[in-house]
Amino acid sequence: MKLSSLSRRRLLQLPVGIWLSSHCWPGACADDKGGKSFNFIVANDLHSLDKKCPPFFEKVIQSMREQKPEFIVLAGDLAENGTSEQLGVIKEIFTAPKIPLYVVPGNHDFTKDDSRKPYDDLFPNQLNHLLTIHGWQFLFLDTTQQQRHTNTEISKETFEFVEASLKKLDKKNPTVVCTHFPLGEKVNMRPKNAEELLKLFSEVNLKAVFSGHYHSQTEVKKGETILTTNRCCAISRSNHDGTKEKGYFHVTMKEGILKREFVEVKP
Repeated sequence: MKLSSLSRRRLLQLPVGIWLSSHCWPGACADDKGGKSFNFIVANDLHSLDKKCPPFFEKVIQSMREQKPEFIVLAGDLAENGTSEQLGVIKEIFTAPKIPLYVVPGNHDFTKDDSRKPYDDLFPNQLNHLLTIHGWQFLFLDTTQQQRHTNTEISKETFEFVEASLKKLDKKNPTVVCTHFPLGEKVNMRPKNAEELLKLFSEVNLKAVFSGHYHSQTEVKKGETILTTNRCCAISRSNHDGTKEKGYFHVTMKEGILKREFVEVKP
C-alpha cells in the first residue's frame, strides 16, 4: 500500500499499525504540510584560521548553493581560536547566499581566555534554539564546556532548554538534534552526560542527531535514532580517522524518511 497515493481522509482511517510499519504519521504524509519534501545541509568543524581558508570556504558555499537547501547548519568549531576575525569570515561567506544559517558553538569558538564574546556578538541567540519547518522539529544545542575538548559535561542551561522545549513541541512529530560534541555511544570525545541528555528524548520521535568535534564519519543507532559525526569541513585541520576527504552532509526529507549523503569539496 502506498500511503502517499491515498486521500487524507482515508489515511486517517487506517489502523495505527499501518502508520508504524510505514515509518509515517498523519502529520507527515504527502498531502499534508508535514510531508513536504525538503533538504538541508550540515557541516561541522570549519576551523577558520587564516587567509588560506576563505578560498576553500567559497568553494564550499558554492557547492552548498547548488543543492538549493532550505537552510544550512554549521555544527560548531566555526573558528580555530574563537576570534572576531576568524568568525567574521564564516559569517560573511556563509550568509552571503541569503540561505537561512543556523549554528551552534564548538570548543574552538571560545578565545584563549575562555571568552565566547566574539561568537555571541556575531551569532546572537545561537546557543540553544529551535526551528519547526514542514512538520519537522529541529533543536540546535550548545554542548560545549568552554575550550575543553574531552571529558566534558553538557551544561545545566542546555538541559533546561531541552526540557522546556519538549513541553511545547509535538512529541509525535519527527525531530532532529544538532550538536557540536558527539552524542553517540562509544564515539570519541562524547560528553560524560550525553546519555542523560538523550534520555530526555526517550518519548520523542527523534529521527537523527548530527554532530561534529570528532572529525570522522561515525554512525550509531539507538532505537530508531541514527546519531552521526562527519569529517571536518576545513583545510586547516585533518580528519581524525586519517581520511583525506573534506565536505558536508546533504540531508533530504521525504514522506517522513531522512536520508543523508556526504558531499566532498576539494580544496
